[in-house]
Amino acid sequence: MTSFSSTKHSVFTPLFFAFAAAALLVGCGDSSSSGTAPDAATDAAVDGANDDAATIDASTEDAATADADSGPQPKPYSLFAHFDGSLYSVNATTGALTEIGATGQTYIVLEWDDEAGVMRVIADPYSDNGGPATPKLGTIDLCSGTVTKGTALVEDTTDVRRAEGLAKDPESGTWWITYGTVGNTTPTQYISNRIGTVNIETGAVTYKAAVDTLQDDGDILEFEGSTLFALDIATVNNQGNLYEVNQTTGAQTVGASTGPSVLRIAYHPVEQVMYAATGTPSYQNRGIGTLNTTTGVVTPIGSYISNAEHPSQQFTSLAFARAPDCN
Repeated sequence: MTSFSSTKHSVFTPLFFAFAAAALLVGCGDSSSSGTAPDAATDAAVDGANDDAATIDASTEDAATADADSGPQPKPYSLFAHFDGSLYSVNATTGALTEIGATGQTYIVLEWDDEAGVMRVIADPYSDNGGPATPKLGTIDLCSGTVTKGTALVEDTTDVRRAEGLAKDPESGTWWITYGTVGNTTPTQYISNRIGTVNIETGAVTYKAAVDTLQDDGDILEFEGSTLFALDIATVNNQGNLYEVNQTTGAQTVGASTGPSVLRIAYHPVEQVMYAATGTPSYQNRGIGTLNTTTGVVTPIGSYISNAEHPSQQFTSLAFARAPDCN
């Protein structure tokens, strides 16, 4: 106890006199000199307090940013296909198809609208025999397959009678379409021999150029990043080709040969991989794969669909979309 008490007093006493001396200097010095050091000290203290406040504010802003970053994140992309009159979800790893629901459509065109958060469609895009159809814009419920039809497609005052390609530019938001307005053979048949842009809300089509491909028919449109591809499937002569579309003029430049078995394509914007739905004219090799757009080579994923399971049916659309919340 004695040593502890002694140590305590020995520390306290010098501190006491130091503080007392400082107080006397502050109270008794002349005004011109006594204000200088304390004012500087006070300013420094205030500056320090302001710095601390700024640090706290910055920390608060950082916390707010962190809270914003930890908010709801976009859903991952999932692959969807239209096959045998129904909408299917596709396992992009195994190629397995899971039926979602009937669409009431023999043919349909799917294209995801990330900004609106909906899967756009062209319903009733064409008829079996190449006769006139009345293609309509619309949407599809990814949880049920239910199609909601909207406005019909019109170029100026001319009705569109066939529409097959639909793609949205991920950078500009422009919607592209391949379509036909006038039959080109006798008896009259319609093909998608025109390419242009479309107002996705009103259905108004603006002509850009004629389709100049194997059979002057743009079956599919799809963006790979900023590059717009058209696909022409000429099954009658066992050919198929990708074409790069000039987005200023609409002109097409021939690219990789895909053969007749690449029927539909869809680009995964995160993985940056082009997927393909395949099938031969005799309904063989029907399945999912990845497509090298430079070489035209398809790498199959999983097993093919047997013709006995879905006789005489082909894939009619393929598209990626944000995974829906179906609960």
